[in-house]
Amino acid sequence: MDRKTFKVVNVYVTGNTNTGENQVSRQDMMAWFSDCLNMQIRDIVELGKGFHYCQMLNLLFPSANPVPLKMVKFSAKSEHEYSDNWKKLQNGFKKLDVDKVIPVEKLIKLKMMDNMEFAQWFKKFFDANAG
Repeated sequence: MDRKTFKVVNVYVTGNTNTGENQVSRQDMMAWFSDCLNMQIRDIVELGKGFHYCQMLNLLFPSANPVPLKMVKFSAKSEHEYSDNWKKLQNGFKKLDVDKVIPVEKLIKLKMMDNMEFAQWFKKFFDANAG
């Protein structure tokens, strides 16, 4: 299998990025994910299950198919299953040379602040690499 090289724009975040022009409310973040994925996201903590990001990464880099979606657990109900999804996303990041360590142990606890922080980083990453 030939490995294609994809030019990925890595983004780095320090401190609080949810200020000024970068400010995105929870409602706006949920609406953005919902619109991109054509599904209803009712709470930001749902993103802690990991599968939304797997879909979004494939949406962003369709020809690379960084995450084999048939292996993603869309009906994940436990931290172990969420963790499996995050590992698949991390493998997709490695495939694309995305320089980001995913704080899996925090995200799978489904806490609002941890998931909002990662969602903010991901939106910044998505916007930097879209189009």
